[in-house]
Amino acid sequence: QEQESLEITQLKSSNSNGIKVAAKTRLENIEWKIQRATETDLLNGNNNAMTAVANEKKAIRDANNAHEAALNALTDIDQVRSFNPESF
Repeated sequence: QEQESLEITQLKSSNSNGIKVAAKTRLENIEWKIQRATETDLLNGNNNAMTAVANEKKAIRDANNAHEAALNALTDIDQVRSFNPESF
């Protein structure tokens, strides 16, 4: 039981790091959109494109937080073992 508890803690820590890496990668992959959105908004005289990029980034962060909460709620060793940190 104690060994299982230790394994759960270690797996949760590893998976939590995996979630953070996945979110960081997703956020980095949309950085190019900021420059394009800035130019688009300048040409259109509004901030619609930057708002869309900000909403996309917020969605990634929200999904990251929800996935971490789901991970932290797991108590069964098999569920923690099969948890995919990138599936959000």
